[in-house]
Amino acid sequence: MGGSVVSLKKYVPVVLFTGSDDPFFSSARNYLENIYGIYSDSAYCSPDIIADKTESVYDAIIFGYEKGGNYDPGFVKKIRQNGFFAPVILFSKSGGKDILNEAVKSGADFFIQGGCDEEGMYAQLYFSIKKSIEIETAKKEDSERFVFDESGDEVPVLKTVCKPELNRNNCLPESFTGMAEINEAEKSLKESEMLFTSVFKYVPIGMNLTNEEGRFISVNDEICRILGMSSEELIMKNFVDITHPDDMSADVELYNKLISGKINNYSLKKRYIHKDGSDVWVNISVFAIREGDKKPKYIVAMVENLTKQKIAEEKLFEREIKYSEIFNQSAQAIVIFDENGNIFESNDRIKQLFGTEYCDIINESGLFSDPNIPANIKMAIREGVALSSEIKYNFDLLKEVWGFTSEKKGTIDLDVRLIPISRNGKIICFILIINDISDIKNSQDALFRANNKLKILSGITRHDILNQITAIKLYNELILEQIKDNSKACQVLNKIDKCTDMIRAQINFTKNYENLGLESPSWQDLNNCVRQASLGVLAEGITFRNCCDDYLVFADPMLLLVFSNLFDNSIRHGVDINSIGVSFKESGDNGLIIFEDDGAGISDCIKEKIFLKGFGSNTGYGLFLIREILAINGFLIVETGTKGVGARFEITVPPGKWRLNKK
Repeated sequence: MGGSVVSLKKYVPVVLFTGSDDPFFSSARNYLENIYGIYSDSAYCSPDIIADKTESVYDAIIFGYEKGGNYDPGFVKKIRQNGFFAPVILFSKSGGKDILNEAVKSGADFFIQGGCDEEGMYAQLYFSIKKSIEIETAKKEDSERFVFDESGDEVPVLKTVCKPELNRNNCLPESFTGMAEINEAEKSLKESEMLFTSVFKYVPIGMNLTNEEGRFISVNDEICRILGMSSEELIMKNFVDITHPDDMSADVELYNKLISGKINNYSLKKRYIHKDGSDVWVNISVFAIREGDKKPKYIVAMVENLTKQKIAEEKLFEREIKYSEIFNQSAQAIVIFDENGNIFESNDRIKQLFGTEYCDIINESGLFSDPNIPANIKMAIREGVALSSEIKYNFDLLKEVWGFTSEKKGTIDLDVRLIPISRNGKIICFILIINDISDIKNSQDALFRANNKLKILSGITRHDILNQITAIKLYNELILEQIKDNSKACQVLNKIDKCTDMIRAQINFTKNYENLGLESPSWQDLNNCVRQASLGVLAEGITFRNCCDDYLVFADPMLLLVFSNLFDNSIRHGVDINSIGVSFKESGDNGLIIFEDDGAGISDCIKEKIFLKGFGSNTGYGLFLIREILAINGFLIVETGTKGVGARFEITVPPGKWRLNKK
C-alpha cells in the first residue's frame, strides 16, 4: 500500500460516512470539513460489505441511521470480527432512547441524535470524533497495529494520511486485513464513553465541557435552558463572557489553579448573565480530565440552577428583617425560651421594663431563676399549654434572692401570656409576652374608689329620698281624709299618690343597677345563670325549657339580672303565656342565646323602640338597661318574634366570649 506512516498529531483526521445517503448526513459531512477541518469519505454500501472488508485507514466510522432504514444491529460486531477496531459513531437523524439502547447493545462507541439544533448536534459529533481519536491513541500505547503490504509482509501502522481508493462498488479496498479481537477492557472503556455521552445529554443539571482557555466545547440542553441561549451561541463563547463581573475574579482565580494543577476541583456559587440580561445564580462544580500529570484535556462543569433558591432566601431575609423590626420595636416585652427556661432571644422592651442587669442574669441563669415567676406559669410550661395570667412583680424580691439592688423599685402589675410553639407535634420553644398594666391597674383602682364613693353617696341620697317620699304619702293620706267630700280634689291627690309610687319604684330600680360595670367580667355558666333567674319568677302553669347545655359566656356579673328582667318582661306583657324557653346555639364564629315565649308577641313597628329609655308601660328602663349591660362585653340583643306567636329575643355573643365547658 502506498503512503507514509506518521503520528496522529501530524495529520488531519479522516472519517468514513456510511449507512445512508440522506442529504441530512451530507450536510453533516460538509459542516465537519468546513468548520472543524475533518476530512471525510462516504461509502453508501451495505453494512455487510463494509464488515467484510479489512481494517481501513479511517479514524472512525460514522454510520447514518434512519428510522426504518437498513441499520443492522450486528454491524459493529461484524466489523470487529473482521479486524476493524476504529470507533463507530451511530448518527441518527431522529429516534430516541430505544435507538440509544440498541446502539449500546450492538457495541457502538457513541450515539448522536439529531434535532432542530443542528450546530449543537455537529459540535457533539465533532467531540465524539475527537474522543474516538484519543481512544485510539491510548490503545496504541499498549499494542501496535499492523497491515499487510503488497508482498504480504506485516507493516506496523499508526495512521496514514493517504486517502484510500474505493473500488467500483464504492466500497473499501480489499488489500487491508484486520487485527486481533478487542479485549474486554477496551469494550468496557467504550461502554463508559457511551454512558458519559448519554448522561451528558439527559442529566437534569447543566453540564459543559471547556478547553484550557475556557472556551465551550460542548454543552447540554439544561445549561442552554438555564442561560436562555442555544448551543450554537454558547459554543462561540468563553465562560468569562457569561460570568457576572462581580464574580469574575474569584472564578478565574480558581480556574487558573485548576489548570495549573494546584487543585483538582472546586465548587463556587456565582452568577451567570442570562441572555435577557438578568442574573442567574448557580452552584458550579468543576473538575479537570487529565492525562496523567499533564495539563487538562477537558474541563467539566456541572451547573445547578439556584435562582429559585436565591429568590426564596431573599424573601426569607426580608421577612427576617421585618420580624426583627417588629420584634424589637414592640411595646410588649417578648422572651423566647425552651422548656428548661434557657433564653433564645429577647427584645429591647425587656431591658426597658426590667433593666439591663436583670437581662444579663436571666440570659446566663435562665428564666426560672427569677423568683417572681409564679407556679401556674411553670406548670403550664411543664404541661406545654397556653396561659394568660396577671401577676404582681416585686423588684425588691430580686435583692433578697439574687443579692443585687435592681435599678427598678417596688412592684408593678404585669399581664403575661404564655404561647407554646410546636413543630411536628413536638414543642420546640415558648414565647412569653409581657405587658406592663400598672397604669391600667392604677386607673382601675382609682375608678373603683371613685365609684365606691358614688355608690355610698347614692345609697345615702336614695335613702333620704325614700324617706321624703314616705312623708309625702303620709301627708297625702291625711289631706284625703280631710277633703274626702271634695271629689275633684281627691282625684288630684290620687294622681299625686301614683306619681309618688312611680318615683319610689324608679329609685328602687336604680339600686339594682348601681354596680353596673364596676366588677370585672368573668366566665359564667349559662345554664346555671338562666336557672337561677327563673327561680321565684315563673307563675304556676308556665312550662320552662332550659337548653343552654354546658356553654360558658364571658360577661358582666349582672348577666343574672338581664335574664331576670327578660322573665319579668314576658310574664308582665306576654298575656296568656304557657311556656318560656332559653337555648344556646353556635352560629359560625358567634354564639347565639335565644329567649322566647308563646305570648302575644311584639308588633314590628315597636321592635326597636322597646329598647329606648323611657319606652313602655312600667318604668321604661328594663329593656334599655338590658341592652346596656350586654353592650359592656360586646353582646347584641334584638327582638325577632312574630306578633300573635310570641316574643323572641336573640342575644349575639361575639367570638372568644363563649365556649363549651369540657368537664
